[in-house]
Amino acid sequence: VYGIGAIITAFGYWGVSIFLFLSGYGLMKQYERRMGEYLVDFLRNRVLSVYMLNVTLIVLYTCEKLFLGVDVCGREAIESFLYGGTVVRNGWYLQMIVLMYILFYFSFKYVRQDSQKILSVFLGTIVYCIVCLLLGLGSTWYECMLCFPLGLMFAKEETPIDPILANKY
Repeated sequence: VYGIGAIITAFGYWGVSIFLFLSGYGLMKQYERRMGEYLVDFLRNRVLSVYMLNVTLIVLYTCEKLFLGVDVCGREAIESFLYGGTVVRNGWYLQMIVLMYILFYFSFKYVRQDSQKILSVFLGTIVYCIVCLLLGLGSTWYECMLCFPLGLMFAKEETPIDPILANKY
């Protein structure tokens, strides 16, 4: 018998998957619209803003735990600022999206051929999933990650796909 918590958790996974797809889609559309100009402030506007949200939550959750008398492990505190663990409940998501944004940035800035940029993100995502497995991280850290490059691909191929979907459905 599954409780309400399991149902909410399942919807959470779906929500993260949808968010990753839409993030990839939105990043691709902005990149296509603004090209190289989009990457100029990308690290500051996208990556740093999400990372600072994570830092704020780390401080708040650490204060909450200390107030409630819950021990905060030093390793967990350090991993909260880096990667692999967090004092923030479900904070894995913030660490993961920062990594995906960094992967997008470096792929789209330094991979020369447009046709290879999305492939670079896809391969980087595969490497990310393998590293998560090797580190023994829970499946939540990687199971929906391919939705991000899928969103990039869908945005890139949207024009040819739209007429097909309109005619079929």
